[in-house]
Amino acid sequence: MKYDDLSFEIVEDGITYKCDVTKIINNTNKKEEPYVVYTNYDLDENDEFIEKYGKLITSNDNYYIETNLLPEEIKYIKEMEKDEIVQYVNGVIDDVLDTE
Repeated sequence: MKYDDLSFEIVEDGITYKCDVTKIINNTNKKEEPYVVYTNYDLDENDEFIEKYGKLITSNDNYYIETNLLPEEIKYIKEMEKDEIVQYVNGVIDDVLDTE
């Protein structure tokens, strides 16, 4: 899923990349901004989009992505993504069992 209203551009080594936020993950610390998973459409060795991680910061009705996350923040994001997949699979299994 892509959030059309959360697209942005970054410049790395003089090259401009269009990036799109693919997931928003709420931070368990209510005072902290939510985390985002985004891609600049670079591919990995399996031809899948490389996911990048950041924190969505709001300032004066403007947004920016803080990309310098601590390792424990990235670990939290990945754990939340796994939980989301497990919940989805459990929902599909429940739906299949309900129709039998």
